[in-house]
Order: sequence, then structure tokens, then C-alpha cells
Amino acid sequence: MADALDRSLKVSKEVGIHGVALDAATPHLVEFYKKFGFELLENEGDERTMFISCAQIEDALRQAS
Repeated sequence: MADALDRSLKVSKEVGIHGVALDAATPHLVEFYKKFGFELLENEGDERTMFISCAQIEDALRQAS
């Protein structure tokens, strides 16, 4: 996961992305992704779409190193 987020951050320096969105396949994975800083998006009827901003990724990677 750290490698994927690091790559996303590097790409964000070249193209206009704000963060990473994903759909957690199970409620268990929602909890897993929360540990990495992902947050649930509030979409009616959708309880598994999650997002983390590039700023949050950068902070998390800085703290991990």
C-alpha cells in the first residue's frame, strides 16, 4: 500500500490529481484502508467509496520514514 501511495504522490507532481479514490470490496477492507488514512465519502447508498488526498499521503509517508 505504501508503494502505491508513494507512486500516486509522484504522479501528482506531473499531472493534476488531488488524491486517490477507491471502492473497498468488503466492510473489513473499509477498516483496513482507514488505517492508511482513507476516509469514507458521503454518497447516498454507497458505504465503501473512500478517498485520501495527496496532502494526506505526503504527511503519512513523511511520518513513516
